[in-house]
Amino acid sequence: MKLNKIWVISIFLTTVLMSCSKYIGYGVVLLPNEDSDLESGALIKITKESRIRETWVYNTPEEDHIEIDKWRVEFYDNIKDAQEYIKNYTEYINYFVIVNRNSHSMRVKPFADSNLVYRLKKDQKVKVIGRTSQMEKIASFEGYWWHLITPDGVKGWSYDSYLSVYNGDEVIHSNVSDDSPEIHDFFKGVWRPRYFWTMERSRNIDLDKFKAKFKLTPDLDNKEITISMPDHYVTYKFTDFTKTGTNNYNLEGAPVQLDFSTNGMVTVIYSVDSKSYETNFIKMTDEVVNDIINAEVSTRKIKYNEFLFRGPAFNSKAYGDIYFNEDNTFRWTKRDNLITKQLLTSNAKSEGNVSFKKFMGKELKTKYDGIITFDFGGRQELSFLYTLEDNGIRFLYVPESKIEDGVVENDDFYTPIQMFFTGKF
Repeated sequence: MKLNKIWVISIFLTTVLMSCSKYIGYGVVLLPNEDSDLESGALIKITKESRIRETWVYNTPEEDHIEIDKWRVEFYDNIKDAQEYIKNYTEYINYFVIVNRNSHSMRVKPFADSNLVYRLKKDQKVKVIGRTSQMEKIASFEGYWWHLITPDGVKGWSYDSYLSVYNGDEVIHSNVSDDSPEIHDFFKGVWRPRYFWTMERSRNIDLDKFKAKFKLTPDLDNKEITISMPDHYVTYKFTDFTKTGTNNYNLEGAPVQLDFSTNGMVTVIYSVDSKSYETNFIKMTDEVVNDIINAEVSTRKIKYNEFLFRGPAFNSKAYGDIYFNEDNTFRWTKRDNLITKQLLTSNAKSEGNVSFKKFMGKELKTKYDGIITFDFGGRQELSFLYTLEDNGIRFLYVPESKIEDGVVENDDFYTPIQMFFTGKF
């Protein structure tokens, strides 16, 4: 009944409009303003054009000089062409689509390789103004290309792989899969290796591995995924994602599998140069990462300043003299006992860099103040658990075999080597 009413109104307006000669063309309303009395499919007589405001001007029996945005109207020079358009458009007057995937493409023409004009958002409602006559098979889908007009005036064609099409309240067509929310959330934001979370929780921040550049960046718009890790970097192009299990997906065209079995985490299985990786990632923003890095840098600076304040020179009758410089470097003289005990070789330098890149396990944090590492160059490093005392610093040498992934879990050493250095001599 509503369609017949619109057709009768259109015929009536046609008769009225033909009786008047002062016009520049005819318009078919596609998407009227919310506060407008016009309906989609209505025929209006265009009397003027406002190029400044990008509007058409039309009249009604009740009111003159009404403006409507150009993009809301399909314009024709003669009434026959306008009537022909209405005849074809009548079927779609009450049609609209609901978008079922974020960043769904709208293109200039109904072809997969046509230029992109718009990215539709998930759950967005968009007016239909037409459709291709034949269905087309693309990947695992078979459907139509729908001609759409967005609420902000963009026209384009969108394939219905992730669209639900409605005629009023009735679902006409839907290719919606049972994709879980996780796959859509995956393409939002940046993911970090799960060890970032482990380091943050334990407060053992390895600055060589905890960097903003180490991340997984999925880009649905450009259909690519980039993985940057301490030992490899790779970017893969993909064409689509396909569900392969309850919580599993493949990125089509790329050697990448996704597993969302664990809440808040994605396991990514991929390969680089014939080597396979299975890495867990969590969401963590650049801002959070940089805040953690800055806090760790500040903590290490405070630790080093404690050595400067208590020294900067320290003396041990058995193990020589250590002098700490302002720039995190040291000089260690009279090191004969270090060489005798085979902690260093005879060609080790007497100076180098100081760092706090090794960490204590939970049980050791109540016994020691930290771990300091002296780098003598030539791959010769000595790490010590240390305790700050009133008149100096006590060191306990940590064998390299007791350091696993940068962490020392216990001080149960077979032949412990302890040193005491007096400060401010």
